[in-house]
Amino acid sequence: MDSLVSNIVHNIIQENVSISIIRYADSLLMREDIYSRLSEESGVKFVTGSNIELRFHYELHKNDDGQHYCYLLGTGQMLMPDIMRKCYVTDFKLTDLFSCYDIPTLIEAHPSFPLLSILFEKRTLRNLGPRETIDIINAQKEKLGADASELKQQLLEIPRDWTSVSTMEQISDLVIKAIMQNAYKEIEPALNEINADFQRFVDENYFNTQTSSAFGKPKVVSKILPYLCDKHERNEMVALVVVDCLSYWQYSMLGKRLREEGLSPKDDITFAWMPSVTELSRQAIFRGDFPENDYNQGPGSEEKLWNKYWTSHDRGSKQLIGDSALYLYEKDVPEFIYQPRVALVDVNLDHTAHACRYTKDLYSITENWVERILPRIKRLYEEGYYIYIVTDHGNISSHDGWSLTQQDKTFIVKEKDSDASRGERYLRFDKETYLNAFVEMHPNDQMNWLIRDNWLVWRNTQSFKPKEEITHGGAHFMEMVIPFITIENKKYGE
Repeated sequence: MDSLVSNIVHNIIQENVSISIIRYADSLLMREDIYSRLSEESGVKFVTGSNIELRFHYELHKNDDGQHYCYLLGTGQMLMPDIMRKCYVTDFKLTDLFSCYDIPTLIEAHPSFPLLSILFEKRTLRNLGPRETIDIINAQKEKLGADASELKQQLLEIPRDWTSVSTMEQISDLVIKAIMQNAYKEIEPALNEINADFQRFVDENYFNTQTSSAFGKPKVVSKILPYLCDKHERNEMVALVVVDCLSYWQYSMLGKRLREEGLSPKDDITFAWMPSVTELSRQAIFRGDFPENDYNQGPGSEEKLWNKYWTSHDRGSKQLIGDSALYLYEKDVPEFIYQPRVALVDVNLDHTAHACRYTKDLYSITENWVERILPRIKRLYEEGYYIYIVTDHGNISSHDGWSLTQQDKTFIVKEKDSDASRGERYLRFDKETYLNAFVEMHPNDQMNWLIRDNWLVWRNTQSFKPKEEITHGGAHFMEMVIPFITIENKKYGE
């Protein structure tokens, strides 16, 4: 939850009381754009209206279970004593949280919610005068750039070429700007429209990439190792950095820091395997081929695939001896390293992403993660490695989902160590008849699913969980269009 929002909620809610009343609410809090955004972020329903309208609302909702309401009373407005006695009453003012600023100047500036959120985080221990207050407001406005409505329009104007990195670079730049404004939800309609275009590309072109040539560049993750094998001689130093669950906009943050550190990444894209889950897509990377359903996902399995690929007789003149390939799972690069092939797997981002509900939290986590992985990439570079940075899949802010029923679960593939083969955005079935039966039970969702072979995935942002969270497994472009990055080494070939 946003820091400003959590502070507001702390001030206006009392445990075990479902309705709060804020007396003398200030003009900032009474703005519809502000309290509407607070409702979205916190789940608290803010209610305004005349005394009669609030009385009706109280009688209709006083016994609602699991929902909190907050009545905003303007100057001179007071409800009947019977309501006041049964509710939590406070004189909270939103401006109280911004006491270091000159309040008249702050109100006159008519700050947006994203700007308020940033100003809250920028508070100082000393009181600022009107001039200092307006200077900070203007500086933060400039950093924020275009507002959400402008960002939406700019997103829709981006030319869409799903074989070009330029499309994802432009989208990612605007997504990051929206996240920094805490306005990701506002741009989602534009992202949905862009995704609809990508779904047409998927239907017409995506599955051809799975049988494409690795020559030139890998069009899908299963072609990454064949591409490296074709491009590099066996004595050349090559490192593959595989980051679990890295969306392109998150890579943009890493790419910026790499350039600041003097490295020169060449940015490009490839496609995740579909369904965009680790046991399929990361397996496809390390197998260098179509993934298998009976594969046991884990570091040990990946290490075997990595070593087998480079030492196989199938490599011909590119075949390496048994100890020439090094696999590092969540480890630092060793002090002494001689292997011409190194795989470095980082899963920290995936673990933390699944614990997030909001993209702003994921942005902050990504900032910290970038600083942790950067030294390891630099270390490989200093050792003379030609570096590739890839991921198995991206991620999406998922919401508006629903839970599988027990009847639904009877159709799904049973696993050895879990109750069923299902992700939050995909399902796998034993038989085609089971899949068809499941689909027939949910006719209203069919248009939002991509169905193929013995599985189905969500095309949009829904999932098989009735909550908002960061996850993956579906066909959305933010899960499927992923970074394929090359860092050529100046030491390379010396």
